[in-house]
Formats: sequence, structure tokens, C-alpha cells
Amino acid sequence: MGCVSATGFNTVVETIVTCDNNVTDHLKVDCGSVVRLYGWWLSPTTTALSVVLLLLKHRTAVVGFSFRKGTRNVRSEEVGITIIESAVAKGAVCLDGSPPAYQLDKGFGDGVNNWLVHIQGGGWCHTIDDCVYRKTMDNGLGSSKLMPELYFSGILSNRQDFYNWNRVYIRYCDGSSFTGDVEEVDPANNLYFRGARVFNAIVEKLTSLGMKNVQNVI
Repeated sequence: MGCVSATGFNTVVETIVTCDNNVTDHLKVDCGSVVRLYGWWLSPTTTALSVVLLLLKHRTAVVGFSFRKGTRNVRSEEVGITIIESAVAKGAVCLDGSPPAYQLDKGFGDGVNNWLVHIQGGGWCHTIDDCVYRKTMDNGLGSSKLMPELYFSGILSNRQDFYNWNRVYIRYCDGSSFTGDVEEVDPANNLYFRGARVFNAIVEKLTSLGMKNVQNVI
């Protein structure tokens, strides 16, 4: 079962399903197993919608699905956070004194020496009270201890043109757009204004992971 168009395009959609009856000949289903839908000469988006509609029509519950177009790898949009513990010794820390962090999905194939770098935003804290509050926020903008994993979407998605590049999310946690470099810490509030050191520590780490061989970077 399967077909390829004149342009050589072939889409495969895989999904884990549970079901209570059989579906059409386009889907070969064992309940609780992997389903594959081949071809139809459709774009990945159209194919995905077709799968969802077919599964809903036959009362099939979709747990999750992923794409594979041509030789592209199917890779999750979830990318784990890496904490740079060694940066603390250099004084490169978030507002609360926790280590800096980043998320990296490593490149492959002809994209192994290309880098797409996204620097997280989040505004500034403008007063001491504001910065004290910021380091307790559960969005992690003041502490890597509280950082949630961020999904790689949009230009960072593995379904975009840069799917096989090194795609990195530099996490923001210093409250001043990576510009602070104050040595002293007031014991009354225990705030660390070390954003410049945080940025340097992350870039240094990425350099050791292959960025030193970069050919293209965005």
C-alpha cells in the first residue's frame, strides 16, 4: 500500500490510536497499534487533517501524530532544558542565583554546521520589588528552577525549512535582557544582576557543542 506522485512526494503520517471498529482500506488498524496513512499526493497539513477526520468519523481516539516527508526525521517538538551548572562558578546566574539554561535540538545531515538561535524575551523588572517578585514567577523568567520546557514552534519547528539545523532556545532569566554584570549582591533581597555573564556562559557552552564550526547562523 502506498503511492508517490510525479514529483516524488510521499507523506507518511503515524499515529497511536485506540478504536472500536475497523476503518477504511486506506488505514490498516489494530486497536492500540501504529497506523500509517500513505500518499494521496497531499501536503503534510492536508494529510494530517484527512487522518484526523477519518479517525473521528470511525470513532477512533487520536493520542498523537507526527509527520515524515521524504527523508525528514520525525522528531518531537518537545526539547529538554539543559542547565549549565558549571556557570555558577563564573558568577553567571539568574536573578535568584540559579544556573542559566538553554534548549537545543541538534542538527543533522547537511544542517549539522548551521545554527538557528532564538533568544527568549520577557521584558525587564524595573524596581527591586518587581525583580524580587520576578524570581518567584512560575514562567521561569527569574529562575531556572522554575522554568517550564518551551515547545519548539514556528521557525523553530522541525517541520520548517531549518528542520535539520541546530535549533536553540536561549532561556531568559536575568530581568534585564542579558545586560547585567554587577558583582555585589544585596543580602536584603539576594538579587543577582548577571545577564551579560549568563549570555556569555550559554554561548560558550554552545560553542563547545559545535557552534565553533558554524557555516550559517540566524
